[in-house]
Amino acid sequence: MGWVKKGLIFKAQGQYPFMQTHTQVPLVEVVNADRWRIYFSTRDNLGRSRPTYIEVNAHNPLEVLYCHPEPLLELGEIGTFDDCGVMATAIINQGSRKLMYYTGWNVRNTVPYHNSIGLAISEDGGKTFQRFSQGPLLASTYKEPYFVGLATVLKEDKWRMWYSCCTGWHNHRQKPEAIYRIHYAESDNGIDWHRSGQVALDYFNKEGNGLSVSSVFKEDDLYHMVFCYRKPFDYHTNPLNSYKIGYAISEDGLRWQRQEDILSLSEQGWDSFMLAYPFMLPQKDAFYLFYNGNDFGKSGLGLAVKHR
Repeated sequence: MGWVKKGLIFKAQGQYPFMQTHTQVPLVEVVNADRWRIYFSTRDNLGRSRPTYIEVNAHNPLEVLYCHPEPLLELGEIGTFDDCGVMATAIINQGSRKLMYYTGWNVRNTVPYHNSIGLAISEDGGKTFQRFSQGPLLASTYKEPYFVGLATVLKEDKWRMWYSCCTGWHNHRQKPEAIYRIHYAESDNGIDWHRSGQVALDYFNKEGNGLSVSSVFKEDDLYHMVFCYRKPFDYHTNPLNSYKIGYAISEDGLRWQRQEDILSLSEQGWDSFMLAYPFMLPQKDAFYLFYNGNDFGKSGLGLAVKHR
């Protein structure tokens, strides 16, 4: 049996002042046998992102049980790497603490945005987070000079990170557009990351793509990655060029082989133009795929299921 779309779970539409639009980049955590928590990032009326969460019925994830009324982390101090936006990209449980890796946003004069990767820590079960530092864990370097962004993290005998790395901006119709692929880093403590510019998943064509890793998990001695990708230009206006959900496998987490894509656009509705920022939750009975639809998550987040 293939993937079956179950529908829309939640759409940010002014429930709270900080939650005006976007339900972007879902991250799903099993709270208990009856409840799942879905972290996501939402935007205020100035377009600034902050993370929060909802909780859903584990037996029927379309049923929302709770919507958190506050941001988990506020914007950074003016002049820091995350003063224009905070977007959660990975949650790791470490004893009684939760570590939230996140993308920090800036705006710039020559390009529309600049990203780095930061860390925040929760001591209260994920209800609030405090910054580990005012500076990012991963930022631009001489080997990766443009930006680094969305990341997913696994903790094994060492900490492993797969993250989006921009390799250039190109002007298209007098507008700069970024291309980025997926790179790999390692750490002994989850804080100090060793990165050499190692490519985990490269571009699919000579013009480049936008490749964003969303989740990686290990099962049956294989690593599985779900990601989204777009063409370099016209992805705002042409659904053929916009984000789709890809899938890759690896024996070591370093060298990945792309497989068939997951899902297809609906004929109409919230996911008829774009499929973006997927998160895979493997369970005993099925694989649960949480993802964003049109306009980079402005249309909400939904669910598809594939039974084992």
